[in-house]
This record gives sequence, structure tokens and C-alpha cells, in this order.
Amino acid sequence: MKSRTSILLLCAIGVLIIVAVIYFFQETESSSAGPSTNKQILLKEAKTWSENLEPDTLKLISFDELTLKAAFVTNGSNTKNLAILAHGFGSAKEDMRLLAKFYYDQGFNILMPDSRGNGDSKGNVLSYDWHDHLVVDMVDWIHMILDEYGAKNIILHGESMGAAVVLGASGKNLPPEVKGIVADSSYTSVKKQLTYLGEEKLLSKMESGFRLEKTSAVEQVTKNTRPIFIIHGKADNSVPTKMGQRIYDAAGGDKRIWLVPGADHLKVFETVTEEFYERVGAFINDAID
Repeated sequence: MKSRTSILLLCAIGVLIIVAVIYFFQETESSSAGPSTNKQILLKEAKTWSENLEPDTLKLISFDELTLKAAFVTNGSNTKNLAILAHGFGSAKEDMRLLAKFYYDQGFNILMPDSRGNGDSKGNVLSYDWHDHLVVDMVDWIHMILDEYGAKNIILHGESMGAAVVLGASGKNLPPEVKGIVADSSYTSVKKQLTYLGEEKLLSKMESGFRLEKTSAVEQVTKNTRPIFIIHGKADNSVPTKMGQRIYDAAGGDKRIWLVPGADHLKVFETVTEEFYERVGAFINDAID
């Protein structure tokens, strides 16, 4: 009897040791790898998706005979929803791929143009009326995609300079298919942005050949009649957050603003990915409803 009790006791102790060892290794693995969050999962999926992306290339001849190019991603859902993504200064369409994954998840086709003088598009970024020409190009892309591919609901989404471009388009006579505009980290005007950055030489050069007073996002959004969503990081060291607030205050139409604590320039998506999906997704749904 005593021997049987000892055996049972030893078995129980053995089981406890095994459980303890398994628990230890699980905890060690978990702590070394770090906690898995929805944010990390979403970002990892977006990076993998973007690395394997093989978009079609579309061409547009601008009003001044430049060949402009864009990447076009079709969604397998055969949707009539389209997002046009406008990149920032010195950037290119490839830099919009993480954002493209968000719109793909929302069931959108995606157009990512290279602005004139950037990526695969011809042109000079330091030419007369450069910024205003970017706005004209954006409007032309909208009409081209409607004529050749069709779309029922179009969302314009721009980052930094691209945000200023889509805001510039907001004051134009856009087709009714354009349902909403998202502007992330836009400056109020080229002149004010260059002044803020201390680019006196570039500002002087540009003012000698540009009509910078025309390149005001603030002026254009006063004419806006569509839902508009202003996004800006509170830790933006490139474009002052107060510029985003100024644009929001001046904007006409249904408008929203989201000032994100801790987010630097164009880092909102990577800083608060889950909330980005929730907030921007809700705006899009309301805009196209």
C-alpha cells in the first residue's frame, strides 16, 4: 500500500514537472518573440502583399503633352469602387503600396499615379505653375479612369504634397463619382511650407517663376462640397499640425479631423494601424453610402 502511494506521488510530481517545463518554454518563447497584436499582423500582411504586387501600368498624356504613368490594381471582387492615391514630394507610386493594401481590403480598385517629374512620369518638378499642374493632372486621371474603366464611387487620398493636390482638386468641378477626399499631413500652401522649412533659396527661385499664391489648399477647400477627412500627426516635424487644423477650419462640406498623438510625418498608418482601419474605413463607408 505504502509502495503504491509512493508511486502515485512520484507520478503526480512528474506530471507537475512536465507541466512546469512546458509552461516555462511557452513563456520564454512568448517573451522573446514579443506579443502579437492586430497592428503587427496588419502591417506584416500589408508589407507582404505590397512586395508581391504586380500592378498594371496606365498612361495619360497631360494637357502639356507629357507622358504620365500610374500603377493600377484591380480587386478580385469586381468592384466599382476606386481609390486614387497621391504620393508626396520626391516620392513615387511605390511608396503608396502599404496604403493601397488598406483600400484593397475595403474592396477598392486602386490607381497610384506618379506625379509629373517623379517615378516613371515625365516632367520637371520645378516648372512654371508646377503645383497647379499637379491638380490638373489629378482631375485628368479621374476623367481618364472613368472613361476607360468606369467607377461608381471614387475616393481621393493624398499624403503630404499629394494631400495638398487632392485638396486642390476639391475646389474643382469634379464628377459626381468622386464621393470623398482624405488628406494626410497636408500643408496649407507651398509658400508657407517652404517658409516653415527655412528653404529661402528654393522659395526665392520658385517665386521667380511660379505663382505661389494660387497653390493654397486652404483657399480650395472653401469651395469643397464633398465629405473630407483631414489627418495629421501631432508629432509631425515636417508639416506643422496647425496647418491641418487650419485646413479643417476653412473646409466646406461635411468634414472630419483626426490629430494623432505621437505620430510623425506620414506615420499615422504605421503608428495606429487598427484605428486607421476603423476611422478611415468608417469615413469611406459613410461617403459612398
